[in-house]
Amino acid sequence: HTDSTCFSCANLVDTKLASSIADAVWNKHEEVLNAKDTRHKTVLAGYVIRRKEDEKREDLQVVALGTGTKCLPGDEYTLDGSAVHDCHAEIIARRSLIRWIYHQLNTADNP
Repeated sequence: HTDSTCFSCANLVDTKLASSIADAVWNKHEEVLNAKDTRHKTVLAGYVIRRKEDEKREDLQVVALGTGTKCLPGDEYTLDGSAVHDCHAEIIARRSLIRWIYHQLNTADNP
């Protein structure tokens, strides 16, 4: 008989931080769209940089956002590259993050 320790996700995640990150992403989304109460109307993904100012303060900067659905309807599917086929919010956010990273690199290289 071996003793094992069970961990739940709740034990591994700082729920206050997770809520703060989610709020930051949703607030940025609403700011970009100049709209309120969009939380129940879209699928949203984002990337956030967390900077700890000190023990009590931290800054969350949303650097990439993406909204989207699973895929294009069959009648809108193209092979010529004129439409994005994989429209998951996570994929669009990742593409946005990559653009942000390249922008940061370009800015660092050419001050």
